[in-house]
Amino acid sequence: MKRYFKAIMVSAMLVFSVLRISEVSAEVNSSVSRCLNVIIPSLFITMAISDYIISTRCFDYISHTFRPIARILGLDEKLVPVLIISNIGGYPIGIRMLGGYVKRKELTEKQAGIIASYCFCSGPAFTIGTIGVCVYNNNRIGAAVYASIIIANLLAAMIINRLFGINKIKLESHAVSESIESKIISSVETASKALFSMCSVIIAFSIVIVAVNEFLVFMNISERSIIGVIIRSIVDVTNIVNINGKNFVILPVVTFVISLGGLCVWAQCIKLNNKRIDLIRCFLLRIVVSVLSAVIFYTLFSEICKDFVSAYVRNPHIIVNIDNFVPSFCLIIMIFLFFLKKRLAFKKKV
Repeated sequence: MKRYFKAIMVSAMLVFSVLRISEVSAEVNSSVSRCLNVIIPSLFITMAISDYIISTRCFDYISHTFRPIARILGLDEKLVPVLIISNIGGYPIGIRMLGGYVKRKELTEKQAGIIASYCFCSGPAFTIGTIGVCVYNNNRIGAAVYASIIIANLLAAMIINRLFGINKIKLESHAVSESIESKIISSVETASKALFSMCSVIIAFSIVIVAVNEFLVFMNISERSIIGVIIRSIVDVTNIVNINGKNFVILPVVTFVISLGGLCVWAQCIKLNNKRIDLIRCFLLRIVVSVLSAVIFYTLFSEICKDFVSAYVRNPHIIVNIDNFVPSFCLIIMIFLFFLKKRLAFKKKV
């Protein structure tokens, strides 16, 4: 049954792509540009480092320093670095790191799904740099949104861990048998494959974005209207940059959307997850955490940000133009040469 459904979906997407070839081509071009300018530069090093940390268990040696924080959060001290890195590294980092624990059978799929619900954040580069600086011309607005999400994640960890018994989990330390050099090479290789998988999902989602645009036209909703931007952002969170910066009331909704991610982000998580984590449970819990993020923003930062938005309305301008095409292209070439050299070395041994 699944095969027939997939065949029907692929056929429908193919037909739709042919009928809307110009729109799909433009969206694919935008997606490729987004991958080269944002995704690859910002996530490659983080994914490589996170994979190295998990594989070498280097934080196990200083895990006792996280003990006070772990007790407050109700989390094993060895999982605190996962929480920290996932909240500064980008959306898929936490789910990918927790998948490594499930692979080694240190956590169950259910436990990893629960923990992943608060190990999920856009990271400061997007929230502060893009939303704060590019949209509102004030990094303090982006910092307020980011702080709201972080506070919600920490509060959720304190409650969820005790509610689901995560605070009773105790992980054991494991010795690393492989050399540091081989672990570094393995981490770079794993991060490269994961990153290109993510980019393939983003590019494939171009068809979905075009379909959403057609739906908005059918419903007589402008793509640039608040409703139109929010709908597009729920599909792909990066569309939130098109929000009208003059409207302060929408900021709690912006916080909710960024905290939740978007369908494209969750599709990337599914691609990276490889059926190791209960993502359905994770997604449902994430909705609750995202609502909490919006409430925290409205409660703690709404009055402060009103003045910032007022200043923006008096003097609006965009000051950032992101262009990382050349560095990203060089990085891709280096990764390609790395894999080519590794394959030739393997053939020589054989």
